[in-house]
Amino acid sequence: MLLLRRSRPAASAEPTAEPELSHTLVPLTDAMARAWPVHARRCLQRLPARLRWASPLLDPDHPRALDCTHEQARELLLWLHHLPSYAHPIVGCHRRRPA
Repeated sequence: MLLLRRSRPAASAEPTAEPELSHTLVPLTDAMARAWPVHARRCLQRLPARLRWASPLLDPDHPRALDCTHEQARELLLWLHHLPSYAHPIVGCHRRRPA
């Protein structure tokens, strides 16, 4: 489950250049059956520039799962939560296990 509060970053000896991709966002197209393309198109029309990285997840015809950071997942899910019901596609979020 994605926590809405920020967790403390683990102390590390070296700062990493790339943020850790700790979550996977999954389009739940089966849950919406034929409504996914309609909802996804409406959602994409409202998608702000800062969330354009999530466009493949919200593709109306060929959506795909995306790996992202905790902050990205949180920001997108909070934004989706505030959409009106006619533009709200169902998206799941899974925490990835460390390698």
